[in-house]
Amino acid sequence: MGEQIGAVRRFNRVVTQRVGALEDAYLSRERSLGLSRLLWEIGPDGSEVRHLRTRLGPDSG
Repeated sequence: MGEQIGAVRRFNRVVTQRVGALEDAYLSRERSLGLSRLLWEIGPDGSEVRHLRTRLGPDSG
């Protein structure tokens, strides 16, 4: 089981690196993937922080 988990993690690292998901200019935008996702979740009408926390489930850090 541990070997399979390691294989999936290696695959995920390779894919995120190749698509540029961790770059500061994801998809040639001037923002990261994380910031882009947050803006998408907020949407044009806005959203309360507690709703964002529920939907996104961020860690306490």
